[in-house]
Amino acid sequence: MRLYVHIQLLLLCSVQFVCAQSEFSSSLRFGGNTVMESYWYTQKLDELETTQNEWKTNLDLDYRLGSAIMFKTSTQVNLNTFEPKRNFVGPRELFVTLRTEQFKISLGKQIVDWSKLTGWSSADIPNTYQYYDFLDTKDEERGHWSFKGGFQHKKIQIDITVIPVYKVSKLFFENNRWTTSGLNLANIESIDTYDEVQLGMELSVGLGSTKQVFLAYHGYNDIPVRRLEVSNQNSADGPDYTLQLLYHKLQYMGWQSEFFAGRWNFWTEATAIRSRILENNMLRPHVFYNLILGTDRKFDFEDPEQQLKLLAQYIYSFNTEGVEYGPTDLDHIFNKAFLAQIEYRLNYNIECGLRAVFELQEKGYYLNPTMEFNVFEDLKFLAGADILFGSKTGFFGNYDTNTRLRFSLNYFF
Repeated sequence: MRLYVHIQLLLLCSVQFVCAQSEFSSSLRFGGNTVMESYWYTQKLDELETTQNEWKTNLDLDYRLGSAIMFKTSTQVNLNTFEPKRNFVGPRELFVTLRTEQFKISLGKQIVDWSKLTGWSSADIPNTYQYYDFLDTKDEERGHWSFKGGFQHKKIQIDITVIPVYKVSKLFFENNRWTTSGLNLANIESIDTYDEVQLGMELSVGLGSTKQVFLAYHGYNDIPVRRLEVSNQNSADGPDYTLQLLYHKLQYMGWQSEFFAGRWNFWTEATAIRSRILENNMLRPHVFYNLILGTDRKFDFEDPEQQLKLLAQYIYSFNTEGVEYGPTDLDHIFNKAFLAQIEYRLNYNIECGLRAVFELQEKGYYLNPTMEFNVFEDLKFLAGADILFGSKTGFFGNYDTNTRLRFSLNYFF
């Protein structure tokens, strides 16, 4: 934490020095939000509580020197009433961005989203999070010390991201409704070797009214394959289990196409992914292909306060027949799935929405209705539910015991 503060002060002083030596105008903005979240689960699970409360605060600082230089830092404070490991203070981002008419370079600790596609994309697979909750990952993305470079000329844009030191997603295996195993875990062992640079590249070309994107990634999967090792099988208390987390390499190549037809935005994505699966207790390469079709549109009304947004997409995975994926495999939640999202704003103070997932291969379903109220200008209250059901062989049916109500107060400053 002390090193983080020193780096932050050094970068800020450097930017201020450049500002003092130049004629550019500068601006300093401090803001953020604090949110109190409560989840009420409909079923009791083992010894875990049926209520979950967290308080999260994000502190953001932006310092701009004209339009050419920006310094940004973001710090997160998290408190949990049940799990002490969720009590932390830490930096999410600390980076400098340099921008010219054609070039953009960012260097430092920053959040990396490997896909810019509307909706879900195969390129989202290596995004890293703090996975205490498998559904609510907002504000849980982990920052990486990385380099981002971009070049734009007319309708051609090239983006490159390099992460020299890889950091995987954080999983919580204790006091967590999403990872409890029901087994007598004697140890959790992480088996990882991150000896290569994580690299992503994206080439975007505008052709007429369409946008064509070619993307590639070489690095690691942030979600490990899990393997159980058994010991003390003759113990009167039952055998002990060691949970091994096998982190492995991940590569993909893909193509995205986007175009407008009237006011509808249509997109498609075709991706080849090379991952790893567990077979005969050993990791082996596994190649599969995802095809995604999607559309979205925003509807405006005579009343400027009213607005309707629609999004729908269909995901189909090839070369998955005969492969048995576990219900906890987060890379294969949407093997053959339909996703939809509706957002309706009645006025500037009331907004309601619905997210829905229909997983057709394993017959799993997810519904997420929400309603949001502006209590004051900077204070929002949200009420909603996460409803999961379906076959136990799939993700949503396996976690149907986590159906819950949710409430939150979000204050922006």
